[in-house]
Amino acid sequence: VRDEPRAVFEREYGPKTQTYSPQNMTTALKISGPLPSINDYDAVDVEFYSSKSWAWETVECRWPGDLGLKVEKVKLPGVTDRDRAYRWGMRRRGHQLFRSDTYTWATTLAGRNSGYLSFCAVASDTPGLCQSALLFGVESVIGGLVLESSEPLDWTAGGAHKIGISRLDGTLSGPYPATQIDEFRVRVDDLDFVPSNDPALNSPRLLFGPADKWAYPVLVTSADPSGGNVSMKGMPYDARVYTYDHATAPG
Repeated sequence: VRDEPRAVFEREYGPKTQTYSPQNMTTALKISGPLPSINDYDAVDVEFYSSKSWAWETVECRWPGDLGLKVEKVKLPGVTDRDRAYRWGMRRRGHQLFRSDTYTWATTLAGRNSGYLSFCAVASDTPGLCQSALLFGVESVIGGLVLESSEPLDWTAGGAHKIGISRLDGTLSGPYPATQIDEFRVRVDDLDFVPSNDPALNSPRLLFGPADKWAYPVLVTSADPSGGNVSMKGMPYDARVYTYDHATAPG
């Protein structure tokens, strides 16, 4: 799987996105990351063997604001193009800036649906952020559908909210702009699938919250099955990491 920009949480990308929330987790989501330190890198230098000079050269990789006081030096055998070396270094620097957090959780065998760098929507039950619940019912009304939640939904953050729904295979439907009806019900314009009401099947899960915080976008880095559970680990997806993927090296 290539580490490349994704169509984050757009409806057409939903079938490729697995969903994880407290309802299908066996160990709760934990987000951890290093504390800021004077030893943190603030720049990257990449050494490559130039096909023009037939000698080792170094290209400096600096994001705006980088002072270059603590530089990570990387040697890239096999890379002979200055632009490619620069892009690699800028991607590496973006990783340092925006991917330092680690997401860990455990789930049922549903976790085997995710492989290395699979994209997924992950929810916790943090107030004001990515709340989750079960879908208890769907009612057709004029102008849309009303979804009934198993839990009261928190609108206190104000502003626009969105809601995503898990399909039977765990993939994401949505997210959809959500309009409040009451504490347990929201209205959406439509759904791209028909949720099952079969009591023998798992109820669809709802992922809900402010429009920019209704779920965590995560790239899976490992999924280790053991004893009927799958231990999951991931890193945050952040499109800024790819900013310089097509850049030309300065100088």
